[in-house]
Amino acid sequence: MEVQRLVDAYIIGLGDNTDNAELRATLVTQISGGDISLLDLVQALGEYLASEEASRRSKGVNVLSDVLADLPEEAIPAIATSKLVQFFSARLADATCVPHILTAVLALMQHPSFTGKFTTDILGALLREVHVQSFQYSTRRAAYQLVDLAIQRHPEAVAKMGDDFVLGYAQVLDGEKDPRALMLAFQIIPKIAALVDIKNNAEDLFEVLFCYFPITFKHREGDPSAISPELLKAALRSAIT
Repeated sequence: MEVQRLVDAYIIGLGDNTDNAELRATLVTQISGGDISLLDLVQALGEYLASEEASRRSKGVNVLSDVLADLPEEAIPAIATSKLVQFFSARLADATCVPHILTAVLALMQHPSFTGKFTTDILGALLREVHVQSFQYSTRRAAYQLVDLAIQRHPEAVAKMGDDFVLGYAQVLDGEKDPRALMLAFQIIPKIAALVDIKNNAEDLFEVLFCYFPITFKHREGDPSAISPELLKAALRSAIT
């Protein structure tokens, strides 16, 4: 089957650090054109997604994530979104798959078919299953971006999570040290406070925040991506007040 050949070649390319752009574009084109379905892709990935080897599972989710990131909205039917949310929510307990899952979910969350229910399912799994601070910066950034996007797109659903969301977010933030990630994390807190009654978990949240006060770090001269101490202090003040 053509899709299986493409998937197997993609997996081999991941192992060899080969540029899979052409294979990725082919899969996206065939799914978008109706030649194959998302279900066909998932079935072709089955042996990888269900493998007992962590590296094979990770590569399987990597392929799925890469394709989802490039698929147009109309190529992902609502029923497929539902099945993918179920799968990703369950797989967030598998640390080796987390980075690629977050990338895939961020892409799916942009679509109208990603409902408030899907948002709470994914957020709940993220806060419950993922030790965010054990991952590299890129994955931690994706976790903060996911929380921020959930608040933007489905505030009512997030608000209904209440105390579980506030306490879960405090645990996500606890131990963060990268100024770039802290900027994202601090900027989310006023949005949470405006959305959810934080009084039951205020002590837990502020205990995490006050660990960063006073902020003392050196700005990397000449690095345009570096966060200045002044910006970070302002974000912390806004989060605390």
